[in-house]
Amino acid sequence: MTTFAAWRLRQVIPGFALGLGIFVVGHALESTVFPLVIYFEHRNYLPGIGAIWAFMSIAIFVANLAREKLRNAVPIFGGAILVLLLVLAAGTSARAHVWADQRTMIAQAVMFHPNSMGAHFDATLLALAEQPPDFENARNHAHWMQKSTDPSTRRIGAIQTVLIDCKSQGAVDSGLVEDIFHRTSGAFDENMLHAFEMLSDGIASAPCKGLSPLQLATRLVEMLDQRDVSLPRQKSWRLRFRAANLYMAADRNQEAIRQANLAYETGTAPTNSSIMIAGVLIYNGDTESAARILDDVESEVRPSDILARKIILDDREQIRATGRQKKP
Repeated sequence: MTTFAAWRLRQVIPGFALGLGIFVVGHALESTVFPLVIYFEHRNYLPGIGAIWAFMSIAIFVANLAREKLRNAVPIFGGAILVLLLVLAAGTSARAHVWADQRTMIAQAVMFHPNSMGAHFDATLLALAEQPPDFENARNHAHWMQKSTDPSTRRIGAIQTVLIDCKSQGAVDSGLVEDIFHRTSGAFDENMLHAFEMLSDGIASAPCKGLSPLQLATRLVEMLDQRDVSLPRQKSWRLRFRAANLYMAADRNQEAIRQANLAYETGTAPTNSSIMIAGVLIYNGDTESAARILDDVESEVRPSDILARKIILDDREQIRATGRQKKP
């Protein structure tokens, strides 16, 4: 209806059609094949210019009509503009107050979007990051996801429940672990990838009964070797790298080396992550592969990235020290 009105009024109020066009084109990304989440408000900033343009065009048109009939048109419209500015300022202040703190931002997201997987996922992460962790709150959000009708959401909820059980009880339900790795339906999206990364990091640092670093590494590798679980190649390196860390925690050096090399061979790991992969290889004794990676990435490190350059120098010194130790 709005589009039809803009088309009919294009000669009378051309700014209305132009502004609406900017608004529609600005939202084209979220309306097509690109997997962007419309929830994030900053995605409305550029399209919002079109909405303001269309609104102001209509306001100016109405004001010109009213000026011919109202004796005090200027004070009336001036007051209306002032009221509008005050309303917008109040709304901006309220939004800034909410977004100033992660807790209030996530709490509001859950309140106003109770069926949003992303809101419950973020709430779980926040509860686990508390000091001490709020396991009860985290478990409530994870259980909500487990009850979802969406297969991917249920799987993410199960992964997070395993992590929560491991951290809070020191043991996990073996049946739930089986469910995580056998439940392959649904999209393997960024949230699921993040959930597996959190679980891997948690088990690598603090193993628990029923899920050791070796067990989790083995299951991850089996899952990745099955056509990469439909996971895009540019993201699979992240789980390969986690598997390498898990094998390293289990003192399985050769397996760690293999997964670290596979992580790098995807050709999609960022420069700083490639440096970390080289560090894993050095730790496990594959200095030749580590040196090759450092040669590849050194030219890509920005001169201003002092920390990355220092790590590269330290890694090279460690490789040289290892070489000297191997000489008779």
